[in-house]
Amino acid sequence: MEKHEHQLATQIRLAIKTTNTYSQLLDECHAALARWKTLNTGKNLGKFYSTATSELVAAKDVAGSPSYLTDVAVQLNAGLALKAAARWRPYQGDGGDFVQAAMTGLVEAVGKYEPYRGSFPGYASLIIRRHVLKEARTQDYQHLSQTDFEVRHRVLKGEGTAEEISEQADLPVETVKRIQSYEGA
Repeated sequence: MEKHEHQLATQIRLAIKTTNTYSQLLDECHAALARWKTLNTGKNLGKFYSTATSELVAAKDVAGSPSYLTDVAVQLNAGLALKAAARWRPYQGDGGDFVQAAMTGLVEAVGKYEPYRGSFPGYASLIIRRHVLKEARTQDYQHLSQTDFEVRHRVLKGEGTAEEISEQADLPVETVKRIQSYEGA
């Protein structure tokens, strides 16, 4: 663990022990983030979120620890969920359902995260993405398999015959034809 990571872990552990409320702990985490950005000139934010989340998740299993540690970890990492949901906003008005799905994924990720799984942002992004994709399919594309749904944008971007699009999108011709039939192309 690098010097700055160790300092951050110590700050978060101390904040967990000395704060009495959710808002105090969240304020301390944001202050630690500001210090991290100063020390690292804004770089390696993924390490900050991994380290902070690891400490919060590890502490929640300790007897007598505050019950709001998971809430702080979710709030601290909410940007991950909002970023994932924002990708879908053009397809669904304000994207409220996608934000809800992404936040559900984030809560699941915080609940299941264990530091040996690697960086928290990387781990959480996969779970969040799965929830958002599931919501998108539920809303408009129930007839598509998850694989077809994930590659459909490549088919819709292509021009020409199914064979030409297949070559452009690097997909089997059958997949292109199936997606085109769903889209009415």
